[in-house]
Amino acid sequence: MKRYQVDITYRTNDQCPLCEGKGREIGRLTDDVYHFGNLDIPYPKIGNGTIPIKACTACGLIYKCYVPEQSSLLSVLAKVKDNVWKSNFRPDSHDVELRLIEKVRNKIAHLDIIDIGCSDGGLLHELRKIPGRHSGLDIGIHTECKEYITGEFIQAFIDSDFSWSGVPYDVVTAFDLLEHLYEPTKAFLKFAELLKPDGFLIGQTGNPYFARGDYGGWWYLRLFEHHICWPEETLISAADRYGFTVNITRTRHKGRIAMPSWKKSALWITDRFRNMTLFQKFVLIFFGRDIRTLADPSPQDHLTLVLRKR
Repeated sequence: MKRYQVDITYRTNDQCPLCEGKGREIGRLTDDVYHFGNLDIPYPKIGNGTIPIKACTACGLIYKCYVPEQSSLLSVLAKVKDNVWKSNFRPDSHDVELRLIEKVRNKIAHLDIIDIGCSDGGLLHELRKIPGRHSGLDIGIHTECKEYITGEFIQAFIDSDFSWSGVPYDVVTAFDLLEHLYEPTKAFLKFAELLKPDGFLIGQTGNPYFARGDYGGWWYLRLFEHHICWPEETLISAADRYGFTVNITRTRHKGRIAMPSWKKSALWITDRFRNMTLFQKFVLIFFGRDIRTLADPSPQDHLTLVLRKR
């Protein structure tokens, strides 16, 4: 796979994106480039060429001190969107989300739901047998997604000011989303705005406990599009502050739970070699992926959240 270098613009996080508190440095990304699809994205040319990672001394949120400007993020995603985050539409590929939705559905026949970060519509495709208004929000729209939307499509960042129908939903889904936020406070206010009273926000995000103190080496923060991560107590506190009753569990990532056995075996083998430089280069050249973001031995590497609006 031929690789291309793309230079982007970064913004600086001088304070905590959640509470504007001060941060203390807990690690650094010590590579000099992100690998995203077939793109190599150099780190910002500051200091010694690394990206500091800080934890807020007030609320505990973990954040990078330099993140892509939203315009740069959109530009990069436009170049690779057909090759990254694409669902495979297997019958079991959204089992985790569907089980959680059924759990909170509580025998409601007509379920109004909006999927935040709907991408190519994989989850909306699986929801088509449930009657109701099915909507999506994403920073870009995939052609495949349009046919599964029976409500509205909102093209926006969830943590921005955007217009929508104003007709609230029973369920908001936010899987693999909270790590992408630029303004977490605004996002939680939008979640609450989108929901009916007693409505549910369900989702999943990375669990920094399994960085085991090595935040600079943690695969999760090596991802170009991941800007922050949530310690469990920080997420509980934020959700409570913005009007939600909280239920959070530690679990495996939904995609790995639904993964077929042969892929799990391949990842197990991959993990054995993930620290070998030659193997890392081989995977990057032929598959366009940083092997350290694929192989993850942690058994409970994500937090699954079910939040009910009070």
